[in-house]
Amino acid sequence: MEIKGTYDFIVLAALLPIETILKLLPPHLKPEGADHDGTSSSSSSSSSSPSPFPSLSPLIPLPSSTVAKLGIEESTYDPKLNHPIVIQLGFQRGTGPGPSFLRMSFEEAKLEIPSVRHPEAGEGGKEVGFTFKQMILFHSRMMTYSSRYIAGLRSMCSTFFPRSSPSCYQDEARCLDYKVKGYLKAELTIVHTGLDDSSEEWQEFSRQICAPWFGANTKDMVTKFNYDLEPSIENDVGPIRYTYDLELVISSFFDPSVVLPKGGRDETLKLKGTALRFKRPYSSVSAHVSEFL
Repeated sequence: MEIKGTYDFIVLAALLPIETILKLLPPHLKPEGADHDGTSSSSSSSSSSPSPFPSLSPLIPLPSSTVAKLGIEESTYDPKLNHPIVIQLGFQRGTGPGPSFLRMSFEEAKLEIPSVRHPEAGEGGKEVGFTFKQMILFHSRMMTYSSRYIAGLRSMCSTFFPRSSPSCYQDEARCLDYKVKGYLKAELTIVHTGLDDSSEEWQEFSRQICAPWFGANTKDMVTKFNYDLEPSIENDVGPIRYTYDLELVISSFFDPSVVLPKGGRDETLKLKGTALRFKRPYSSVSAHVSEFL
C-alpha cells in the first residue's frame, strides 16, 4: 500500500548507551543472554531469546565518519559502548493512501534506531542494517490505531504542543518548540539558513530518512520512503540547521517487555546537538525484506 504526503519535520541524532538501546528493542531482536530489562545475563539460556542471530548483537556498528555527519562528536562514538538513535519531530500534511482528498494532516514524532539486523533477513542478510522504527507518537487516535494494527508499528497517542509544529512556524523561524506530553520536549535555535544541499551533513541525514525500515510487528516486510529532495516546489523548506536542547523521557519508549521498578521515577535524558529542518513531498514503497538485501 503506497503512502503519499508531505512531511515538515526536524531530524536529529544522538548517542545512547548500548544498555539503553537494548531496552528499546522487542525480545525477538535482542541477543542471547539479554534479560527483560535489556541488560546482559550469563544465566539466561538460549531458549530465552527468539532472535534468529542469537550470538550476534542486533546492532551493526556504523562508521565513525557517518556518525560525525549526523552532528555527533566523532570522538564520543564507541560502537562497543553506544549507538545512535534518530528522532523526527514533524507534521504530516495531506498524507495517506489513495487519492489526495482522502488523506489526512496530523502531528507525528518518531524514535528510530539505524543499522539494526532484520530478523527475517536470513543468513545472507545478517550484516545488512535496516532502520528500526521503534515508536511513533500521534495526536490522532485514529492514526495511532491505524499505525499500530494495520502498519504493525508500535504507536502511542499523546498531546502535542504547539499544535502543528514545526509547520505552525515561519519557514526560517529563529526558535522552534516541540513537545509531546510524557515523552519529549525540544527547544531549537537556528544556526544556518539555506544549508547547501550538497553538504555531507545533509547528504547523510537524507540517507537516514530514506533508509529501508521495519517495525516490531511488520514481519518480513520492509518499507522505504522516497523523498523528493530537490527543492523545486515553492512551499519546500530547508534544509535549515538548528541546535537542539532535548529532554527525552526515555523510559516511556522502553519496550513493554522491560520490567520497570514499581513506583520508580521516569528516566529522562537531556541531550544537545545539531538538527535539520526541512519539508518535502514523499511516497513509500514496501516489499519483502529480501528485495532490500
